[in-house]
Amino acid sequence: EIKDNIVDLYSKETEKKIADLFGHEDTVTALVFSEDGHYAVTGSLDQTLRIWELPSGRCLRTFTSVGGAVDALYFGPNNYYALSLIAGGSLRLWDIGVLCGKHRAFRAPLLLSHIASAEEVGRQQTEMNHYCNEIRQAVKDSEFASALKTIQKSRELGGWETARKSLDSEGLWDVLSRKTVRTSLDAALCTHNFVGHHDTVSAVALSLDGNVVVSAGRDHDIRVWNISEQKCIGVMEGHFDWIRSIQITMDAKFVVSGSWDMSVRIWNIGSGTCIRKFGEKIKSLTKIALNPQGRTLAIANGQGAIVFWDVLGDKIEGRFLAHTGSVNSVRYNRNGQYIVTGGDDNLIYIWKPGHDEPIRKISVHHSPVTEAVFSTDMRRLVSADRDGRIVCWNLVENRMEFDLQGHFGDVTGLEILADDHFFLSSAKDMKIRLQGIDDQIIQRLIEGHPSPVQSLATDITGRRFVTGSEDAVVRVWELYWDYAFPGWSPMTPKAESILKTLLSLDGPDPEAKERPHIDKAILTRILLEMEYRGFGMVLPEEMRQAVHRLIDSWTGPDLLPE
Repeated sequence: EIKDNIVDLYSKETEKKIADLFGHEDTVTALVFSEDGHYAVTGSLDQTLRIWELPSGRCLRTFTSVGGAVDALYFGPNNYYALSLIAGGSLRLWDIGVLCGKHRAFRAPLLLSHIASAEEVGRQQTEMNHYCNEIRQAVKDSEFASALKTIQKSRELGGWETARKSLDSEGLWDVLSRKTVRTSLDAALCTHNFVGHHDTVSAVALSLDGNVVVSAGRDHDIRVWNISEQKCIGVMEGHFDWIRSIQITMDAKFVVSGSWDMSVRIWNIGSGTCIRKFGEKIKSLTKIALNPQGRTLAIANGQGAIVFWDVLGDKIEGRFLAHTGSVNSVRYNRNGQYIVTGGDDNLIYIWKPGHDEPIRKISVHHSPVTEAVFSTDMRRLVSADRDGRIVCWNLVENRMEFDLQGHFGDVTGLEILADDHFFLSSAKDMKIRLQGIDDQIIQRLIEGHPSPVQSLATDITGRRFVTGSEDAVVRVWELYWDYAFPGWSPMTPKAESILKTLLSLDGPDPEAKERPHIDKAILTRILLEMEYRGFGMVLPEEMRQAVHRLIDSWTGPDLLPE
């Protein structure tokens, strides 16, 4: 029964109402069920299509690029496709592989074609092919402003989503994202659903290149997923209680895990075996953090203590009491010079490894701090708490920049994207929030998990993130951005500061005054990371000259004032 923008569903057998399909913002004009009765698709005057799971009534996906009021719908056989009649004048064919069941890889729905006539389809395909060739050539010639203009034209044609996927498979999107600046979010799509855990997924980690996902939780198992192959490539068993935190090394060869079974373990991803175990038992373990160089692991617990484990030497480097009550968050900055912690005492502390006293105390939260993370340039610290508040603190001027009511519930994950312009947060309110740091504009409120989101991780490219939830599902999300190319630029002070941070990772000791050891491979990696962090427009030769200039006059990494 359709009542304006609400659909009431009734059982034929009992004649009792089983669900309300509520979400459209205007009158529902079309409704169709799948053959198996597990899904429904609705269309509305609000110019959207919605896919619903039955009998739960949960909205699985909203199609926003419809282009007019929906007059009629058709659900194809086997739940593969849907056909919609728009404003009485055109048909649109959608790929809805999202509904094809657990035996087929999850894919976000795509608009395959906007059908008006055979001639119209042919014309659009020819025009789209022409635009794609222009984009390929512009990227090849490093004419990035021209490529972005052509992309904007292409988006106005039906089938752009499919063309975008083709360009992405050729690596052109990666080049564009490195050589331009993110301005706003175009789309956020869940592209993979990984099912295999039997209970809450409380920890996830993502490799730097964004292709390997590691997940763990209450079922005691650690699972490794390959995104490109869309499958689980390993299960590591050995813990016998809830795994609270995991870390993956920069080379994606090893995983470190901490569990409520009081153990911390190191695993070889290739063999799936535990290769080392921390000698002490850690009661009420909450979080672990691996130094970017992979040398030291910080282990936090529910009594407020932090232990530093020299992973390579297999010995304890130190320990201290960080908070009164549980330590809920512990993070290193990009070069391992500092650690930030947040705890049940509502406080945030910044520490230098090897020192028992904090160099900075930040008291802005009124409930337990759940997450705190540094920006790459160390100018800002973004933190969150159990009331859903998100705060940004300026570390240079020692003042608060903004205070937001980001979520309604515990914030369970917080990540700043590599370019320091946006942050992602997840919470028990089942929402994921993508927001600007400079302007605090909400780019997207993302929904998809039907249960509280417990964990969040991003890759360095800023184009992929992964979440884990109480629904025992690991979801992989793709971020599609709008970009701008302001032109080639000289070396800037901010770029030089980030460059110095990255160079210090390759010194014999992060605190030593000895010059970093840079070979060709390391230089290539550093320059690539600079591009992902938003400095792809700096003239390449100037970047190389800055590297050699910094090494020749090396005095150690930049430090925060104490």
